[in-house]
Amino acid sequence: MYNKEKKYTFKGVLVMKRILYNRLFIMAVLFIVAVAISVWFVQNVDFIKENWNKFIDYGFAIASSIGLLVSFSNKFNIFIAKLWVILINGSSIWTVMSEFKGNVTITDYNKIIKELKQRNEVTKITPLTQTALNLNIDGLHYELEFVEDYIDDEAEGKIICSVQDFTTSYDNSIRLLEKSIIPNIKIIEKNLGQVEEQFTFTIKFKGKNPFVRMITRKVDSKLIHTLWFTQSEETKLGRKDVLITEKSIKCTTTDISDFQNSSIDYISLIGG
Repeated sequence: MYNKEKKYTFKGVLVMKRILYNRLFIMAVLFIVAVAISVWFVQNVDFIKENWNKFIDYGFAIASSIGLLVSFSNKFNIFIAKLWVILINGSSIWTVMSEFKGNVTITDYNKIIKELKQRNEVTKITPLTQTALNLNIDGLHYELEFVEDYIDDEAEGKIICSVQDFTTSYDNSIRLLEKSIIPNIKIIEKNLGQVEEQFTFTIKFKGKNPFVRMITRKVDSKLIHTLWFTQSEETKLGRKDVLITEKSIKCTTTDISDFQNSSIDYISLIGG
């Protein structure tokens, strides 16, 4: 159920994570640190020459500490994996789906289609059936469908909205979610009454899931034939289920705010 207050629920958390997980911010921090170290070395070159043996010892100590962190600290490894995903800004294949089930009618469906057309620059409309169509919005293909089932002789309607298999980088995925996908899902939500909701996104990586090594760090990869890892939790607003496989991450929530928080900052699903 749409609630204006929900958009403020995770606002502070989202803002903080968007700063910490922002590629330009991280690159700027790394650049500042590198410059600061370079300036210090230049200003203290004579001192370093006089005490070069101590600096070698310091270097070995730092290298040993990092080695211990890599070997024994899962949080450190997760941090490095997150940093790597952000910095390389690699492409992945996304699928986003939302379902609204309950006292939903074809009139609700038509009203939603009309508002989506009004609120967006729709470049193409492709009817699929009498109760399903594709809308091309922001270069994404939205498929919307109305389905009516009968349970104990009572009609129950369902609206399904999906955006299938769009390839995007880490940075661009955040932009598409914030500017297009989530606002359009909220348009559907606010036009419906008290209904059962489910929101899902799936990310397929081009290659191995970069977080798999965190799960199998102490397991011989030759012994692994099929990998999957699940995590379920009750949140303050609903339920969240996460499935991690060798090449993908899938998250299902029952609340739009949880979905927004998880999809925009999907790397936070791994290790918090």
